[in-house]
Amino acid sequence: MVFAAMACGLREVCHAAWPDKGYPTVDIFGKVNPTPIALLFGLMLVNAYLKDTGLWQHVEQLLDSSSPKLMLLKLCAISAFTSCVLLNDTTCLVLTPVVLSLCRRRGAQSSMPFLLALSTSSNIGSSLT
Repeated sequence: MVFAAMACGLREVCHAAWPDKGYPTVDIFGKVNPTPIALLFGLMLVNAYLKDTGLWQHVEQLLDSSSPKLMLLKLCAISAFTSCVLLNDTTCLVLTPVVLSLCRRRGAQSSMPFLLALSTSSNIGSSLT
């Protein structure tokens, strides 16, 4: 979306600089559908309130495990369930700091397998609804 806005802006600049060349004008905001943006914004507000209640700290305690395999399985289950209730975008945005904090605390060599599991199971959970 950012690239499209930049391309439309460049087209407008070219139209203003060289009006005789026939560059077409484009309605930048006419191409944007506000419904998904409003939905994502509303779900981000819900997540902010859930964070204030301490739910995500409780989820972090629930995910914490001495075994990396068990932590990975818990992460997959929780992110799939959360994606059924919320959108997978918001699930990934909310659980990523939780996963990074757990990986840092546990001294994991790489957090990449956990983040890939988060995104994959989030997409799977989102498709279940």
